Amino acid sequence: PPWGLCGDGADEDPGSGPVVTVGAVLLDPTRPERGPRYFGQVVGPSLVSWWAKGDKNQLIGQAELLPVLLAKHTWSDAFRNRRCFVFIDNNSARYSLVNGYSPVLDSSQIISDVWLYDSTRGVSSWFARVPTASNIADGPSRLHFELVDSYPNATRCSIQLPQEWGEGNVWDVLTARWARNFQ
Repeated sequence: PPWGLCGDGADEDPGSGPVVTVGAVLLDPTRPERGPRYFGQVVGPSLVSWWAKGDKNQLIGQAELLPVLLAKHTWSDAFRNRRCFVFIDNNSARYSLVNGYSPVLDSSQIISDVWLYDSTRGVSSWFARVPTASNIADGPSRLHFELVDSYPNATRCSIQLPQEWGEGNVWDVLTARWARNFQ
């Protein structure tokens, strides 16, 4: 059976600049007793600044796409040679993942890495829309973990990236990876 992956991102502006957060929840239908695995974090300033270059103030597209990539690398052991239903509550992000393309370069870089991940690990992903109110990743993406924590054996995880992408802070590694594409 396929994995169930819910991802979500948020882009708020409390007046002092954008605060971008991401979250994801992974559900294994074959082992429900294991409970969901999840993460939720504030995206670091290096990546937010990179996305906001040129006075861009709308970062929700990248915030909605990024949790899919982060989840696949964080729980890499789970996805190899598996099918996966990916539920997203943003149609633009979903369409971009289905098509493998976005006219927004920052989004395209994330999408390219998702497709590369799937193709090199034998993952078959199906991208579907879920209403925000039904998206279990909405809480973690806003750093609210109560609902997910209420499930038996829920496990909060740290975001992981491949070692070959570099060492250090996740957000600095991603910024450096995508900035190299401009050189």
